[in-house]
Amino acid sequence: GKCALASDGTDEVFQAMLASPMTVFVSPVYFYHLPAQAKAFLDRMQRWWAVPGDRLPGKGRFIAPVLLGARKKGDRLFEGSLLTLKYAADTVGMKLKEPVLLHGLDAPGDLWMDKAAQAAILAGVEAWQTAMRQGGK
Repeated sequence: GKCALASDGTDEVFQAMLASPMTVFVSPVYFYHLPAQAKAFLDRMQRWWAVPGDRLPGKGRFIAPVLLGARKKGDRLFEGSLLTLKYAADTVGMKLKEPVLLHGLDAPGDLWMDKAAQAAILAGVEAWQTAMRQGGK
């Protein structure tokens, strides 16, 4: 249960995640997957893999993914990222909320200029908040 690399501040982030009912995880998608920094962060959740399910620190909590891909289309663009997020969440007892998946956001400022993408994120946040008020499902 202890991380050998705990001095880098990641433990504080994990503790905040595991104390919150829901964590919104926002990431770009590069080459059909999360960037290395995001993947390395999620890999650090592995330390809870052997903890019995009834003692998992994230039990009853959720991760709400917002993933941004540069490609304008692609049915499987987010598949690898969502699998990684699902299994990382499972490792600590968390569950994934319905993701917000956004295509065609590549350059700096793209999200800022894309009102439809902003509306999708806000709609996702509202849906997640409603679900949390109704018991977290």
